[in-house]
Amino acid sequence: MNASITLLAGLLALGACTTTKSGTSATASGTTAASAASSPTVTSTARPSPTPSTPLKKAKSVYWESLKPGMCLLLPEKEDVFNVTVTDCRAEHHVEVTLRGRLKGSNSYPGEDNIDTGAEPICEKALESYVKRAYNDSSLDWDYVSPSKEAWEDGSRRLICVVYDPENEKPTTSFKNSEL
Repeated sequence: MNASITLLAGLLALGACTTTKSGTSATASGTTAASAASSPTVTSTARPSPTPSTPLKKAKSVYWESLKPGMCLLLPEKEDVFNVTVTDCRAEHHVEVTLRGRLKGSNSYPGEDNIDTGAEPICEKALESYVKRAYNDSSLDWDYVSPSKEAWEDGSRRLICVVYDPENEKPTTSFKNSEL
């Protein structure tokens, strides 16, 4: 597991959970009828990357549920935090947001396995759309953050998908349309 993703895993221990993609691809057709029925669906929003001719934007702290596609993040070194540092994608960063969506489902928590099953194909597709390259041909990888059981029961349904480079812990370019 990449060190930056290890940080992501601890990022939202109080209010959300995160899952790292496994080495194999799962598809919605590989789920059981029970998990497929309760797997969440998602809607997404998009935001363009900054242009190279503008000055670097100042880093700022942002609540995790407010993250949007195109934002590049420096992940916190400590666990149990709700805010992350958003930085210009031309500055060193760990991950880049590819999708901000809202999970749909009943008021009862569907369980981590069902969220994992639902989020995996969504985040894989988000990576492909964002970098403009098939996931299996890409040198990049993905991860996501979703609500914890407690946050879900309080009404949170946010899904944040991110992309990162497992070979470069702190890139200084955006992955958007990179075809990497």
